Amino acid sequence: MRISGIEKRKRQARYDVYADGVYLATLSDEAILTHRLKVGMELPEGELVAIVEEAAKQDAVNCILTLLSGKAYTCKMARDKLREKGFGSEAVDYAVEKMLDYGYLDDLAYAEEYWEQTKTSRSKRRVRQELWQKGIADSIVQSVLKDDCEVEACMSNLRKKMRGRVLDEGMRLRVMRSLVSQGFDYDTVKRAMAEYEEETSND
Repeated sequence: MRISGIEKRKRQARYDVYADGVYLATLSDEAILTHRLKVGMELPEGELVAIVEEAAKQDAVNCILTLLSGKAYTCKMARDKLREKGFGSEAVDYAVEKMLDYGYLDDLAYAEEYWEQTKTSRSKRRVRQELWQKGIADSIVQSVLKDDCEVEACMSNLRKKMRGRVLDEGMRLRVMRSLVSQGFDYDTVKRAMAEYEEETSND
């Protein structure tokens, strides 16, 4: 089996490797140098494939560790990011499993932290949708969204919108529609508006 091409990706320190004119894998410059891969190099098919697959797995692990050093990721987010960077399914699965083993990926912990950060400013419905989009399983979402902070969250949004102004009749319907569109139910909005009116009337 002969390496027929090693092409650098635009704006990335990564290379697409081709063997006998067929795409084989995308590797880092470190992997290319470590295994001394170069165009024209010939190796038994099994040996070359094994080298490339092992290098791709390690590259994926290094990549996800770099990602996680910047912020937390869910398993789905990590998989999507690795695929976006050109890793194949085998390397992606390997890297994600390693991170799960190390405890660096934890969807439950991610969901709990996300809820703590958003529960006083967003509706449960909105947070639920956002967690689903991030790939969090429904069972985890349901277990995490327990605290009843809906009125407090709705009040937070209402205060930002009103900025201390009096909620007069001309604004009530418009404000109500805005809050409902953010995922708060009608009863919660009514309670928040009543509390806000009492709050501003006492100022």
